[in-house]
Amino acid sequence: MAMGARIAHIDDEGTGLYSVDSTGTRAFAGFYDPRPEVNTQYVTPAIYDPRDGALIGALDEVAASSSPEFSPEFSPDGKLLAYPTFPRAKVQLFSSEDGSLVRELTTDVSAPFDWLVPVPLGFSADGTQYAYGYRHDRGGILVWNVADGSLVSHLAAEGEGAETWVPLGWDHEGGFAVQKIINDTATGMVTNASLERWSQDGGKAMLSDLAGVIDTVSLKSITFPGVPVVFMSDEMRLAAIDLETGAVRFKTEVEFPEIALVRNGTAFSIRPFDIESLDDFQVFDLAGNRLQILGRDLIPLAQAAVSRSGMIAAVPKNATRHTYLGQDLPKGAALYNAVWDGLDAATQQAINQDRVVRP
Repeated sequence: MAMGARIAHIDDEGTGLYSVDSTGTRAFAGFYDPRPEVNTQYVTPAIYDPRDGALIGALDEVAASSSPEFSPEFSPDGKLLAYPTFPRAKVQLFSSEDGSLVRELTTDVSAPFDWLVPVPLGFSADGTQYAYGYRHDRGGILVWNVADGSLVSHLAAEGEGAETWVPLGWDHEGGFAVQKIINDTATGMVTNASLERWSQDGGKAMLSDLAGVIDTVSLKSITFPGVPVVFMSDEMRLAAIDLETGAVRFKTEVEFPEIALVRNGTAFSIRPFDIESLDDFQVFDLAGNRLQILGRDLIPLAQAAVSRSGMIAAVPKNATRHTYLGQDLPKGAALYNAVWDGLDAATQQAINQDRVVRP
């Protein structure tokens, strides 16, 4: 895990968000707040090489974002970084090669989005589209063509009374998983929650009732390319729900989880956001069977930026859909040799002095 973990030591101070691309050679760290008196506490938004902390390029043209809840996501091939902004729906695409602005994904429909509750859903599995969900005005999803910035779909909620919809993530067939919520008109309390699937042609289908699965509204959700599962969580529980049948594959207790798809897409690695020890990690296969943890299972969940003073400067939030999994690391004796060769001569000498030779 230590060799594969992308913990970048950067020449900056402050706090911010973090994400790593699928190749393990590019990382984003930082955050921008338009209020000068607030922005001084954040790391300047920039792209780094996480292997040595080298600055690739600062994102000088980054737009304002008002709440640090979603890490900017790299495209599946690692060539683009998508920086979603709000309160108006817009996504800036930056080149991971040098940090330059490539294009912006915008919409002419501006009036309904003055006050968004954004749910950036990220790139599609093949990287050709980007989806931006929102919870304002009952909820909806904007989908853009990444190549030319054109708006491909605007899937808006349709309903009456106290119904709202919360976008959860891409499904495994190019559509979306969405949670429907019904509130009591008198008290405002949630009375019912269900899971739906929306397709880009406008089709919407009820999948399952969520009563008893989690407490009312999913506080956090994530899906992974090609896997028919959506993860939904409340304050203490995480549920994995099958996107074809609506059945619950498994549930586990974990607080504000970070989740990654590992072992070539055959298992999930899970940890709480505030981790205290390795015992907090859990690994399940796709059917919900708990597995013994391997070192490589932790790589996508062991990522952060460290400031020049040695403090944690940036952490990932919802940033594991297209991240580095250690797929290019050697194994066995080759791994040992690679780690050994990476040590300086003084460290090697110190280890050799304490080495016990077998009789």
